[in-house]
Amino acid sequence: MNIKVSKILILIFFIVNLLMLNIACTKEKKIINDNSIVYRDIKYGNHKRQRLDIALPKNQADNIGLILMIHGGGWIAGDKDGCYNEMIDWAENEGIACAAINYHYASKKYNINDILNDVTKSLNKIKEIGKENNLNINKVMLYGGSAGAHISLLYGYKNQNISPIEIASIVSLAGPSNLEDENYYKDDNPHLEDVINMISLMCGYKFNQNTISKAKEYLYKSSPINYINENSVPTIICHGTKDDVVPFTNAVILEEILTKNKVENELIIFEGSGHGLENNNETLEYAKNKIKEYVKKYLN
Repeated sequence: MNIKVSKILILIFFIVNLLMLNIACTKEKKIINDNSIVYRDIKYGNHKRQRLDIALPKNQADNIGLILMIHGGGWIAGDKDGCYNEMIDWAENEGIACAAINYHYASKKYNINDILNDVTKSLNKIKEIGKENNLNINKVMLYGGSAGAHISLLYGYKNQNISPIEIASIVSLAGPSNLEDENYYKDDNPHLEDVINMISLMCGYKFNQNTISKAKEYLYKSSPINYINENSVPTIICHGTKDDVVPFTNAVILEEILTKNKVENELIIFEGSGHGLENNNETLEYAKNKIKEYVKKYLN
């Protein structure tokens, strides 16, 4: 065997093993813990991003509520694995079913409509998994941060009547609610270029700072505030006053419209905090307790 052929075979061997490792890392798994049953990397569609994790607490009644965690990342990045520890904590220590999903990244090919369809498909799969464990998952709290909060809000208000599982409440952590807010597009926004690029991909219309008016229809359709009515679900809004990614004004108008429609809500203001809701431990603790209140009130 000559050296050239040998190198090619070694390369093929390396690629095959790399592919096998990747397959192994994404293989569906069932894990039995002390107080929960965990399913990892479950397919809810054929695309590689259509995967979910779910943790079901043991010894539960037939009817059970669930928290659906939707990761952030500007609609173009992020992964459900970042939610894993919190998901396990809800199931193991709080006795609450919890799931986390991946979804299509926004791109030239996929936009918010595809992402919303992913949520529907994942909820259908979650119901199926529940039935396999003799559980009727009949209520869901949509829970997300940043882009994940936007998806939670938009799905919760826009698709409330078509959701496979009844939507009981929503938790938004620094979520975009009004994409027509001029504060996104000001010259002094340090993230201006990235924000416009991410929003363009998400809403399915390419625009720049000079052509925002042409994107108005797309921005309107992608803004959760435009789907709120008197039947919308109770919502917790957590937002930092110094958020330089999603303007604090998004939280203010969301609270105003929910209140106008007499929808139960609470705006938890993180004074001086940025997009990560950082440096405000007292408010963070209050928010955690408020979320647990909503879980007890609307999922049990």
